[in-house]
Amino acid sequence: MDDYKLNLTTYTTPPSECCSLPELQQICEERLQLYKIMDEAKNLGYKPSTAVWNEYLESQIVQRKLSTSIILLRNENYSVGHNKARRHNHIAHWMLSLCYCRTKDLRVFFTRCELQWFEMLYKRMKDEELQQFFTDSELECVVVSQREKNLLKEQLLMCTKVKEIDFDTTIFYKINFSEIPTLLPSRKVFLCKGLAYFPQNYLIYHIHNKLWRLLSGRLFWLNKVLPTGIKEDRIEYFLNNLPLISPNYKRFSDKNIIVDLENIDQVAAAHYPLCMKTIHSLLRNEHHLKYDCKMQYGIFLKWIGLSYQDAMEFWKDEFTKKMSSEWFDRKYSYLFKHQYGKVGGMIDYEPSSCEEIQNSCPGPGQHHGCPFKHWDLDRLLQRCRSDGFSTYNIKNVRDLVISKKYEEACMMYFRATHNATVENVFKSPNQYFVESYEFEESLNDCLVDVFVECCDP
Repeated sequence: MDDYKLNLTTYTTPPSECCSLPELQQICEERLQLYKIMDEAKNLGYKPSTAVWNEYLESQIVQRKLSTSIILLRNENYSVGHNKARRHNHIAHWMLSLCYCRTKDLRVFFTRCELQWFEMLYKRMKDEELQQFFTDSELECVVVSQREKNLLKEQLLMCTKVKEIDFDTTIFYKINFSEIPTLLPSRKVFLCKGLAYFPQNYLIYHIHNKLWRLLSGRLFWLNKVLPTGIKEDRIEYFLNNLPLISPNYKRFSDKNIIVDLENIDQVAAAHYPLCMKTIHSLLRNEHHLKYDCKMQYGIFLKWIGLSYQDAMEFWKDEFTKKMSSEWFDRKYSYLFKHQYGKVGGMIDYEPSSCEEIQNSCPGPGQHHGCPFKHWDLDRLLQRCRSDGFSTYNIKNVRDLVISKKYEEACMMYFRATHNATVENVFKSPNQYFVESYEFEESLNDCLVDVFVECCDP
Protein backbone atom coordinates (compact mmCIF):
# COMPACT_ATOMS: atom_id res chain seq x y z
CA MET A 1 0.00 0.00 0.00
CA ASP A 2 1.27 3.50 -0.84
CA ASP A 3 2.15 5.76 2.08
CA TYR A 4 0.06 8.94 1.84
CA LYS A 5 1.78 11.63 3.88
CA LEU A 6 -0.72 14.51 3.65
CA ASN A 7 -4.44 15.11 3.30
CA LEU A 8 -3.75 17.74 0.65
CA THR A 9 -2.62 16.52 -2.74
CA THR A 10 -2.74 17.55 -6.38
CA TYR A 11 -3.34 13.89 -7.32
CA THR A 12 -0.38 14.02 -9.69
CA THR A 13 0.25 10.25 -9.64
CA PRO A 14 -2.56 7.69 -10.11
CA PRO A 15 -2.90 5.09 -7.33
CA SER A 16 -0.83 1.97 -7.94
CA GLU A 17 -2.08 -0.50 -5.33
CA CYS A 18 -4.69 -3.21 -5.89
CA CYS A 19 -8.33 -2.59 -5.03
CA SER A 20 -11.28 -4.97 -5.31
CA LEU A 21 -14.37 -3.91 -7.23
CA PRO A 22 -16.64 -3.96 -4.13
CA GLU A 23 -14.19 -1.73 -2.26
CA LEU A 24 -13.86 0.51 -5.31
CA GLN A 25 -17.61 0.92 -5.53
CA GLN A 26 -17.85 1.80 -1.83
CA ILE A 27 -15.06 4.38 -2.16
CA CYS A 28 -16.63 6.06 -5.21
CA GLU A 29 -20.17 6.05 -3.82
CA GLU A 30 -18.97 7.80 -0.66
CA ARG A 31 -17.31 10.51 -2.74
CA LEU A 32 -20.48 10.91 -4.79
CA GLN A 33 -22.39 11.40 -1.54
CA LEU A 34 -19.99 14.24 -0.77
CA TYR A 35 -20.78 15.84 -4.15
CA LYS A 36 -24.48 15.43 -3.42
CA ILE A 37 -24.13 17.26 -0.10
CA MET A 38 -22.32 20.10 -1.88
CA ASP A 39 -25.08 20.28 -4.47
CA GLU A 40 -27.71 20.39 -1.71
CA ALA A 41 -25.84 23.19 0.05
CA LYS A 42 -25.78 25.18 -3.17
CA ASN A 43 -29.53 24.67 -3.67
CA LEU A 44 -30.10 25.93 -0.12
CA GLY A 45 -28.38 29.17 -1.11
CA TYR A 46 -25.16 28.69 0.86
CA LYS A 47 -22.04 30.18 -0.69
CA PRO A 48 -19.07 27.82 -1.00
CA SER A 49 -16.34 28.18 1.63
CA THR A 50 -18.41 30.37 3.94
CA ALA A 51 -18.98 29.42 7.56
CA VAL A 52 -22.59 28.33 6.98
CA TRP A 53 -21.53 26.26 3.95
CA ASN A 54 -18.81 24.47 5.92
CA GLU A 55 -21.10 23.93 8.89
CA TYR A 56 -23.76 22.35 6.69
CA LEU A 57 -21.27 20.08 4.91
CA GLU A 58 -19.63 18.92 8.13
CA SER A 59 -22.96 18.17 9.81
CA GLN A 60 -24.19 16.19 6.79
CA ILE A 61 -20.90 14.31 6.43
CA VAL A 62 -21.19 13.16 10.04
CA GLN A 63 -24.92 12.44 9.76
CA ARG A 64 -24.44 10.28 6.65
CA LYS A 65 -21.41 8.55 8.16
CA LEU A 66 -18.94 9.30 5.37
CA SER A 67 -16.03 7.78 7.26
CA THR A 68 -13.24 8.84 4.86
CA SER A 69 -14.35 12.47 4.88
CA ILE A 70 -14.82 12.51 8.67
CA ILE A 71 -11.26 11.26 9.30
CA LEU A 72 -9.71 13.71 6.86
CA LEU A 73 -11.61 16.70 8.26
CA ARG A 74 -10.49 15.85 11.78
CA ASN A 75 -6.88 15.72 10.50
CA GLU A 76 -5.58 13.58 13.35
CA ASN A 77 -2.40 12.11 11.91
CA TYR A 78 -2.20 9.28 14.39
CA SER A 79 -5.85 8.28 14.35
CA VAL A 80 -6.87 4.79 13.33
CA GLY A 81 -7.44 4.52 9.60
CA HIS A 82 -5.90 7.88 8.65
CA ASN A 83 -3.60 6.48 5.98
CA LYS A 84 -6.47 4.35 4.69
CA ALA A 85 -8.70 7.44 4.45
CA ARG A 86 -6.04 9.28 2.44
CA ARG A 87 -5.73 6.25 0.17
CA HIS A 88 -9.50 6.17 -0.39
CA ASN A 89 -9.50 9.91 -1.06
CA HIS A 90 -6.82 9.44 -3.73
CA ILE A 91 -8.53 6.48 -5.39
CA ALA A 92 -11.95 8.18 -5.41
CA HIS A 93 -10.57 11.24 -7.15
CA TRP A 94 -8.91 9.27 -9.92
CA MET A 95 -11.76 6.82 -10.55
CA LEU A 96 -14.40 9.55 -10.66
CA SER A 97 -12.21 11.65 -12.94
CA LEU A 98 -12.63 8.81 -15.47
CA CYS A 99 -16.41 9.20 -15.19
CA TYR A 100 -16.56 12.98 -15.17
CA CYS A 101 -14.13 13.59 -18.04
CA ARG A 102 -16.73 12.76 -20.71
CA THR A 103 -18.37 16.16 -21.22
CA LYS A 104 -17.46 19.77 -20.49
CA ASP A 105 -20.35 20.22 -18.08
CA LEU A 106 -19.31 17.14 -16.11
CA ARG A 107 -15.66 18.20 -16.10
CA VAL A 108 -16.52 21.64 -14.70
CA PHE A 109 -18.83 20.15 -12.07
CA PHE A 110 -16.21 17.62 -10.97
CA THR A 111 -13.46 20.24 -10.79
CA ARG A 112 -15.60 22.56 -8.68
CA CYS A 113 -16.53 19.83 -6.22
CA GLU A 114 -12.93 18.68 -5.90
CA LEU A 115 -11.66 22.21 -5.31
CA GLN A 116 -14.34 22.89 -2.71
CA TRP A 117 -13.30 19.70 -0.93
CA PHE A 118 -9.65 20.75 -1.22
CA GLU A 119 -10.41 24.11 0.41
CA MET A 120 -12.15 22.42 3.36
CA LEU A 121 -9.08 20.27 3.95
CA TYR A 122 -6.74 23.23 3.41
CA LYS A 123 -8.31 25.11 6.31
CA ARG A 124 -7.56 22.25 8.70
CA MET A 125 -3.92 21.78 7.82
CA LYS A 126 -1.17 22.73 10.24
CA ASP A 127 1.50 25.21 9.14
CA GLU A 128 4.20 22.57 8.77
CA GLU A 129 1.85 20.39 6.71
CA LEU A 130 1.03 23.29 4.41
CA GLN A 131 4.71 24.02 3.92
CA GLN A 132 5.30 20.37 3.05
CA PHE A 133 2.42 20.50 0.57
CA PHE A 134 3.81 23.61 -1.15
CA THR A 135 7.21 21.94 -1.47
CA ASP A 136 5.86 18.63 -2.76
CA SER A 137 3.46 20.20 -5.25
CA GLU A 138 5.86 22.87 -6.56
CA LEU A 139 3.30 25.61 -5.86
CA GLU A 140 5.71 27.77 -3.90
CA CYS A 141 5.72 31.51 -4.57
CA VAL A 142 8.55 33.98 -4.11
CA VAL A 143 8.55 35.38 -0.58
CA VAL A 144 8.79 39.17 -0.47
CA SER A 145 11.86 40.23 1.50
CA GLN A 146 11.42 42.30 4.64
CA ARG A 147 13.15 45.23 2.98
CA GLU A 148 10.88 45.18 -0.09
CA LYS A 149 7.83 44.69 2.10
CA ASN A 150 8.68 47.78 4.15
CA LEU A 151 9.26 49.83 0.99
CA LEU A 152 5.81 48.85 -0.31
CA LYS A 153 4.02 48.97 3.03
CA GLU A 154 1.60 51.77 2.14
CA GLN A 155 0.57 50.18 -1.17
CA LEU A 156 0.25 46.71 0.31
CA LEU A 157 -1.95 47.88 3.16
CA MET A 158 -4.19 49.83 0.81
CA CYS A 159 -4.53 47.36 -2.07
CA THR A 160 -4.53 44.04 -0.26
CA LYS A 161 -6.87 45.22 2.50
CA VAL A 162 -5.02 43.50 5.35
CA LYS A 163 -5.32 46.21 7.99
CA GLU A 164 -6.78 43.65 10.41
CA ILE A 165 -3.57 41.60 10.20
CA ASP A 166 -0.28 42.31 11.92
CA PHE A 167 1.64 43.63 8.94
CA ASP A 168 5.07 43.02 10.45
CA THR A 169 4.47 39.30 11.03
CA THR A 170 2.47 38.61 7.86
CA ILE A 171 4.37 36.92 5.03
CA PHE A 172 3.85 38.42 1.57
CA TYR A 173 4.36 36.66 -1.75
CA LYS A 174 4.83 37.83 -5.31
CA ILE A 175 4.07 36.03 -8.57
CA ASN A 176 3.30 36.90 -12.17
CA PHE A 177 -0.05 38.72 -12.23
CA SER A 178 -1.49 36.17 -14.71
CA GLU A 179 -1.20 33.44 -12.08
CA ILE A 180 -3.86 34.95 -9.83
CA PRO A 181 -6.58 36.38 -12.14
CA THR A 182 -9.53 36.05 -9.74
CA LEU A 183 -8.13 38.72 -7.42
CA LEU A 184 -7.38 41.32 -10.10
CA PRO A 185 -10.92 42.65 -10.77
CA SER A 186 -11.59 43.07 -7.04
CA ARG A 187 -8.25 44.88 -6.54
CA LYS A 188 -7.16 42.62 -3.72
CA VAL A 189 -3.53 42.55 -4.82
CA PHE A 190 -0.86 45.17 -5.44
CA LEU A 191 0.43 45.16 -9.03
CA CYS A 192 3.90 46.40 -9.86
CA LYS A 193 5.93 45.69 -13.02
CA GLY A 194 3.87 42.64 -13.94
CA LEU A 195 4.03 41.11 -10.45
CA ALA A 196 1.13 40.62 -8.05
CA TYR A 197 1.90 41.08 -4.34
CA PHE A 198 -0.42 39.45 -1.81
CA PRO A 199 -0.41 38.28 1.83
CA GLN A 200 -0.23 34.69 2.99
CA ASN A 201 -3.97 34.61 3.56
CA TYR A 202 -4.57 34.88 -0.19
CA LEU A 203 -2.42 31.87 -1.10
CA ILE A 204 -5.58 29.80 -1.49
CA TYR A 205 -6.51 31.87 -4.55
CA HIS A 206 -3.21 31.06 -6.22
CA ILE A 207 -3.53 27.38 -5.34
CA HIS A 208 -7.15 27.32 -6.53
CA ASN A 209 -6.20 28.78 -9.90
CA LYS A 210 -3.27 26.38 -10.34
CA LEU A 211 -5.34 23.35 -9.43
CA TRP A 212 -8.21 24.43 -11.69
CA ARG A 213 -5.83 24.51 -14.65
CA LEU A 214 -4.20 21.25 -13.64
CA LEU A 215 -7.45 19.33 -13.17
CA SER A 216 -9.09 20.82 -16.27
CA GLY A 217 -6.14 19.83 -18.44
CA ARG A 218 -6.01 16.35 -16.96
CA LEU A 219 -9.74 15.74 -17.48
CA PHE A 220 -9.49 16.94 -21.07
CA TRP A 221 -6.61 14.52 -21.67
CA LEU A 222 -8.51 11.64 -20.03
CA ASN A 223 -11.47 12.34 -22.30
CA LYS A 224 -9.22 11.85 -25.32
CA VAL A 225 -7.58 8.61 -24.16
CA LEU A 226 -10.56 7.00 -22.35
CA PRO A 227 -12.16 5.31 -25.41
CA THR A 228 -8.98 3.32 -26.09
CA GLY A 229 -7.49 3.27 -22.60
CA ILE A 230 -9.88 0.86 -20.85
CA LYS A 231 -9.63 -2.76 -21.98
CA GLU A 232 -11.22 -4.39 -18.95
CA ASP A 233 -14.97 -5.03 -19.40
CA ARG A 234 -15.67 -5.06 -15.65
CA ILE A 235 -14.07 -1.64 -15.16
CA GLU A 236 -15.92 -0.21 -18.15
CA TYR A 237 -19.22 -1.57 -16.79
CA PHE A 238 -18.38 -0.15 -13.36
CA LEU A 239 -17.66 3.33 -14.75
CA ASN A 240 -20.78 3.38 -16.91
CA ASN A 241 -23.08 2.42 -14.05
CA LEU A 242 -21.97 4.70 -11.24
CA PRO A 243 -24.90 6.98 -10.19
CA LEU A 244 -23.17 10.27 -11.00
CA ILE A 245 -24.24 13.55 -9.43
CA SER A 246 -24.37 16.06 -12.27
CA PRO A 247 -24.99 19.82 -12.61
CA ASN A 248 -28.51 21.09 -13.24
CA TYR A 249 -28.74 24.56 -14.74
CA LYS A 250 -32.46 24.48 -15.39
CA ARG A 251 -33.67 26.56 -12.45
CA PHE A 252 -31.75 29.25 -10.63
CA SER A 253 -32.71 28.64 -7.01
CA ASP A 254 -30.12 30.53 -4.95
CA LYS A 255 -32.16 32.00 -2.09
CA ASN A 256 -29.62 34.79 -1.59
CA ILE A 257 -30.30 36.19 -5.07
CA ILE A 258 -33.53 38.00 -5.80
CA VAL A 259 -34.60 38.94 -9.31
CA ASP A 260 -37.40 41.47 -9.04
CA LEU A 261 -38.73 44.69 -10.54
CA GLU A 262 -36.22 46.77 -8.63
CA ASN A 263 -33.06 45.16 -9.95
CA ILE A 264 -34.01 43.48 -13.22
CA ASP A 265 -32.24 46.07 -15.38
CA GLN A 266 -29.03 45.71 -13.39
CA VAL A 267 -29.31 41.91 -13.49
CA ALA A 268 -29.86 41.99 -17.26
CA ALA A 269 -26.83 44.19 -17.86
CA ALA A 270 -24.54 42.09 -15.66
CA HIS A 271 -25.70 38.50 -16.11
CA TYR A 272 -27.86 38.00 -19.22
CA PRO A 273 -26.45 36.26 -22.28
CA LEU A 274 -26.51 38.37 -25.42
CA CYS A 275 -29.73 36.79 -26.72
CA MET A 276 -31.73 37.71 -23.59
CA LYS A 277 -29.95 41.02 -23.13
CA THR A 278 -31.02 42.01 -26.65
CA ILE A 279 -34.65 41.09 -26.05
CA HIS A 280 -34.70 42.95 -22.72
CA SER A 281 -33.31 46.13 -24.31
CA LEU A 282 -35.77 45.85 -27.18
CA LEU A 283 -38.67 45.55 -24.76
CA ARG A 284 -37.53 48.57 -22.76
CA ASN A 285 -37.15 50.65 -25.93
CA GLU A 286 -40.19 49.57 -27.96
CA HIS A 287 -42.53 48.41 -25.17
CA HIS A 288 -43.67 45.45 -27.23
CA LEU A 289 -42.43 42.06 -28.43
CA LYS A 290 -43.68 39.60 -31.00
CA TYR A 291 -44.92 36.18 -29.93
CA ASP A 292 -41.67 34.17 -30.23
CA CYS A 293 -39.75 36.85 -28.35
CA LYS A 294 -42.34 36.88 -25.58
CA MET A 295 -42.10 33.11 -25.24
CA GLN A 296 -38.31 32.96 -25.27
CA TYR A 297 -37.91 35.78 -22.77
CA GLY A 298 -40.96 35.14 -20.59
CA ILE A 299 -40.03 31.55 -19.74
CA PHE A 300 -36.42 32.58 -19.19
CA LEU A 301 -37.61 35.15 -16.62
CA LYS A 302 -39.70 32.52 -14.89
CA TRP A 303 -36.78 30.11 -14.52
CA ILE A 304 -34.28 32.69 -13.24
CA GLY A 305 -36.67 33.43 -10.39
CA LEU A 306 -38.93 36.35 -11.34
CA SER A 307 -42.16 35.75 -9.42
CA TYR A 308 -45.52 35.45 -11.14
CA GLN A 309 -46.77 38.68 -9.56
CA ASP A 310 -43.66 40.60 -10.61
CA ALA A 311 -43.80 39.12 -14.11
CA MET A 312 -47.37 40.24 -14.67
CA GLU A 313 -46.55 43.73 -13.41
CA PHE A 314 -43.37 43.84 -15.49
CA TRP A 315 -45.10 42.94 -18.77
CA LYS A 316 -48.12 45.10 -18.13
CA ASP A 317 -46.04 48.14 -17.21
CA GLU A 318 -44.10 47.89 -20.48
CA PHE A 319 -46.96 47.06 -22.82
CA THR A 320 -49.28 49.73 -21.43
CA LYS A 321 -46.83 52.41 -22.49
CA LYS A 322 -48.31 51.78 -25.97
CA MET A 323 -51.80 50.48 -25.18
CA SER A 324 -54.53 50.66 -22.58
CA SER A 325 -54.63 48.38 -19.55
CA GLU A 326 -57.90 46.93 -20.79
CA TRP A 327 -56.35 45.99 -24.13
CA PHE A 328 -53.37 44.34 -22.42
CA ASP A 329 -55.64 42.34 -20.08
CA ARG A 330 -57.79 41.25 -23.00
CA LYS A 331 -55.12 40.59 -25.63
CA TYR A 332 -51.83 39.69 -23.89
CA SER A 333 -52.17 38.80 -20.21
CA TYR A 334 -53.33 35.24 -20.94
CA LEU A 335 -49.98 34.30 -22.52
CA PHE A 336 -47.96 35.38 -19.49
CA LYS A 337 -50.36 33.61 -17.13
CA HIS A 338 -50.02 30.54 -19.32
CA GLN A 339 -46.19 30.67 -19.08
CA TYR A 340 -46.47 30.36 -15.29
CA GLY A 341 -48.98 27.53 -15.49
CA LYS A 342 -51.88 29.55 -14.12
CA VAL A 343 -54.37 28.99 -16.95
CA GLY A 344 -55.07 26.54 -19.75
CA GLY A 345 -53.30 23.20 -19.48
CA MET A 346 -51.26 24.36 -16.49
CA ILE A 347 -48.05 23.47 -18.36
CA ASP A 348 -44.76 23.92 -16.55
CA TYR A 349 -42.81 25.17 -19.56
CA GLU A 350 -39.12 24.30 -19.74
CA PRO A 351 -36.62 27.05 -20.63
CA SER A 352 -35.25 26.93 -24.16
CA SER A 353 -31.86 25.33 -24.73
CA CYS A 354 -29.25 26.93 -26.98
CA GLU A 355 -29.88 24.22 -29.56
CA GLU A 356 -33.61 25.01 -29.66
CA ILE A 357 -32.93 28.73 -29.93
CA GLN A 358 -30.43 28.19 -32.75
CA ASN A 359 -32.92 26.00 -34.62
CA SER A 360 -35.56 28.74 -34.58
CA CYS A 361 -36.00 30.87 -37.70
CA PRO A 362 -36.52 34.57 -36.90
CA GLY A 363 -38.32 36.34 -39.71
CA PRO A 364 -38.27 40.02 -40.69
CA GLY A 365 -38.91 42.24 -37.67
CA GLN A 366 -38.37 39.38 -35.22
CA HIS A 367 -35.64 39.49 -32.59
CA HIS A 368 -35.60 36.09 -30.91
CA GLY A 369 -33.06 33.41 -31.78
CA CYS A 370 -29.29 33.29 -31.26
CA PRO A 371 -27.30 36.45 -32.10
CA PHE A 372 -24.22 34.39 -32.95
CA LYS A 373 -26.14 32.40 -35.56
CA HIS A 374 -28.91 34.70 -36.77
CA TRP A 375 -27.35 38.15 -36.67
CA ASP A 376 -25.47 39.67 -39.55
CA LEU A 377 -21.76 39.26 -38.77
CA ASP A 378 -21.02 42.98 -39.06
CA ARG A 379 -23.79 43.76 -36.59
CA LEU A 380 -22.45 41.16 -34.16
CA LEU A 381 -18.89 42.44 -34.33
CA GLN A 382 -20.08 46.03 -33.91
CA ARG A 383 -21.90 44.92 -30.76
CA CYS A 384 -18.68 43.31 -29.50
CA ARG A 385 -16.82 46.58 -30.10
CA SER A 386 -19.45 48.58 -28.24
CA ASP A 387 -19.14 46.13 -25.34
CA GLY A 388 -15.43 46.94 -25.13
CA PHE A 389 -13.95 43.78 -26.64
CA SER A 390 -10.28 43.74 -27.50
CA THR A 391 -9.21 43.17 -31.10
CA TYR A 392 -8.08 39.67 -30.08
CA ASN A 393 -11.50 38.75 -28.63
CA ILE A 394 -13.35 40.22 -31.61
CA LYS A 395 -11.24 38.09 -33.95
CA ASN A 396 -11.96 34.99 -31.85
CA VAL A 397 -15.71 35.63 -31.95
CA ARG A 398 -15.56 36.22 -35.70
CA ASP A 399 -13.61 33.00 -36.36
CA LEU A 400 -15.93 30.92 -34.20
CA VAL A 401 -19.06 32.30 -35.88
CA ILE A 402 -17.63 31.68 -39.34
CA SER A 403 -16.82 28.12 -38.24
CA LYS A 404 -20.46 27.80 -37.03
CA LYS A 405 -19.32 27.19 -33.44
CA TYR A 406 -22.04 29.37 -32.01
CA GLU A 407 -21.98 28.06 -28.43
CA GLU A 408 -18.22 28.55 -28.26
CA ALA A 409 -18.67 32.09 -29.56
CA CYS A 410 -21.12 32.69 -26.71
CA MET A 411 -18.52 31.32 -24.30
CA MET A 412 -15.99 33.78 -25.75
CA TYR A 413 -18.53 36.59 -25.20
CA PHE A 414 -18.76 35.52 -21.55
CA ARG A 415 -14.97 35.49 -21.18
CA ALA A 416 -14.59 38.94 -22.67
CA THR A 417 -17.41 40.59 -20.71
CA HIS A 418 -16.44 38.95 -17.39
CA ASN A 419 -12.66 38.91 -17.82
CA ALA A 420 -12.91 35.24 -16.87
CA THR A 421 -11.04 32.08 -17.81
CA VAL A 422 -14.04 29.71 -17.85
CA GLU A 423 -14.00 26.64 -20.07
CA ASN A 424 -17.74 26.05 -20.27
CA VAL A 425 -19.65 25.75 -23.50
CA PHE A 426 -23.11 26.95 -22.52
CA LYS A 427 -26.09 24.77 -23.32
CA SER A 428 -28.82 27.24 -22.37
CA PRO A 429 -29.28 30.93 -21.50
CA ASN A 430 -30.10 29.81 -17.95
CA GLN A 431 -26.72 28.13 -17.61
CA TYR A 432 -25.01 31.34 -18.78
CA PHE A 433 -27.00 33.28 -16.18
CA VAL A 434 -26.03 30.89 -13.37
CA GLU A 435 -22.36 30.87 -14.39
CA SER A 436 -22.32 34.67 -14.46
CA TYR A 437 -23.77 34.96 -10.97
CA GLU A 438 -21.42 32.34 -9.60
CA PHE A 439 -18.44 34.10 -11.14
CA GLU A 440 -19.47 37.37 -9.50
CA GLU A 441 -19.87 35.60 -6.18
CA SER A 442 -16.41 34.07 -6.50
CA LEU A 443 -14.99 37.59 -6.65
CA ASN A 444 -17.04 39.02 -3.81
CA ASP A 445 -17.75 36.21 -1.38
CA CYS A 446 -16.13 36.05 2.01
CA LEU A 447 -13.56 33.38 1.21
CA VAL A 448 -10.76 35.77 2.08
CA ASP A 449 -12.37 36.64 5.41
CA VAL A 450 -12.68 32.96 6.22
CA PHE A 451 -9.01 32.34 5.55
CA VAL A 452 -7.96 35.50 7.36
CA GLU A 453 -9.81 34.20 10.40
CA CYS A 454 -8.25 30.75 10.08
CA CYS A 455 -4.70 31.93 9.34
CA ASP A 456 -4.55 35.02 11.55
CA PRO A 457 -1.37 34.65 13.64
